[in-house]
Amino acid sequence: MGLTIMDRLKGLPRWQKHSLAAGFVLVCYTLVGFLILPAIVRLVAVSQLRQHLQREVTIAAVRMNPYTLTASVQDMVVFEPDGENRLAAFRELFVDLQSLSLFKWAPILKEVRLDGLYASIILQEDQRWNFSDLLPEPGTGDEPPPATDAPAGEPFRFSLNNIQLTQSEIHFQDDIRGKTHHITDIDIALPFLSSLPAQTDIFVEPHFTATINGTPFNLEGQTKPFDGSRKTELRLDLRGIDLAAYMPYVPPDADFRIQSGLLDINLSLLYESFQDGTQAFQTAGTIALQTLDLTDAASRPLLSLDQLKIEIGALEPLEGIVTISEILLQEPTFTITRLPTDRVVRSSEALALRDVFRNINLPPPVLKIAQVSLEGVRLQMRDLKSPPETVADGKNDHTMIQIPRFTVG
Repeated sequence: MGLTIMDRLKGLPRWQKHSLAAGFVLVCYTLVGFLILPAIVRLVAVSQLRQHLQREVTIAAVRMNPYTLTASVQDMVVFEPDGENRLAAFRELFVDLQSLSLFKWAPILKEVRLDGLYASIILQEDQRWNFSDLLPEPGTGDEPPPATDAPAGEPFRFSLNNIQLTQSEIHFQDDIRGKTHHITDIDIALPFLSSLPAQTDIFVEPHFTATINGTPFNLEGQTKPFDGSRKTELRLDLRGIDLAAYMPYVPPDADFRIQSGLLDINLSLLYESFQDGTQAFQTAGTIALQTLDLTDAASRPLLSLDQLKIEIGALEPLEGIVTISEILLQEPTFTITRLPTDRVVRSSEALALRDVFRNINLPPPVLKIAQVSLEGVRLQMRDLKSPPETVADGKNDHTMIQIPRFTVG
């Protein structure tokens, strides 16, 4: 009789048995890692997400490499309840796990990348969001437990590297105000973020670029979130913000309307929080307002200007100190209108800045202005009580007022 396979295996030398066993384990590990486990993860993820979200969820593929410890989820889509429109989606979620995680007893990811994120946010006319059914209802017991005063323990140990959000977009539809906002070309990068003691001195360098309603947005800097000082440096660059596009979000009872105006912001921000409880926050940079046309609620002119540029030398809100290097006001026109009811409408009345600062519980700031430059100032008076309308104005094309130093304390 011929020998069975088991008899033949028993007759092999020990090293051959060990080699066959290792080869069998390697084949099983390969099949499970490349084929079986990704299929199981995809089926379970789709089933669980459908059950919890009560929405149609699709995932095109889940891929894993058991040798490089990488995994990716491709073409995931969460649909609206109608099953046709997308609520959220992404092209690929990629993670790269390092084997060092086993020795550190902490997740250490070499790379985390989310590509092609899409989100559709809708504020409906009944003041509910298109995802309100996913939020916990008040009084249902699903709210998070209240914070306690217990001392904080050791922070969660983790290390995330090369965190990236690329080629993403968010669309916000406001049905109440009839406005739609688009944030496209979103690109976020965090090269390193870690709570492990060995990594606390390594800077995280945040980078965020996007296009918001056609306006380029750029934010970049450095931060040490787990260092003792939590030092953070940020640079903010916004150019050409159309203020008139955001007028629907101003309270309807406001006495002014922005007909046109572009806002540029170029600021650097520095924040530090020390272990003794003290904090330091400082801002410097430029804020510029261009081609502003401000009217009252009846579209009567109040204020117009070519440019208002404020050079901030140092803004320290925690210390109550504001240092202005220069204020430049070009071609401003202030309009005072007497209505048929004898009521006088002034530019300052429509802005009502007193109401803005009345409830702010902060000490009066120390204001230091090095220079104020005014060019082409124009004061216009309009009388609507005595027709025909009369306009008297004084203008000097060469008007230039400079104040070398001005301090309010």
